[in-house]
Amino acid sequence: MIGLWILTRDDFSDFRADAPEMRIGDAVVQTICLEPMIFDVPPLIAFCSIWTQLPLGDEIATGTPVGASAFRQSPIWPKAGNTVAVTAKGLGSSGNSVIAER
Repeated sequence: MIGLWILTRDDFSDFRADAPEMRIGDAVVQTICLEPMIFDVPPLIAFCSIWTQLPLGDEIATGTPVGASAFRQSPIWPKAGNTVAVTAKGLGSSGNSVIAER
């Protein structure tokens, strides 16, 4: 998992049970553990290794968990003045302020 710094698998007791959380302001808009991923992490790494070299430090983005705004019945989009923050066990929290488009 990646946050304010990179942690390796041995930094987690059970990385599949950890549940990262995304907030817009005080509202939790996404939280899900890695357990329901369609493909487990080791096979994903093996598959990517077939078609590209993966040097130390490479990241593999696997998409977004359930709750992404575009797929909600009533989408929740960040607005100017909101803070969007992601928190994960062992990584802490990282947030950004939303500003109006010019």
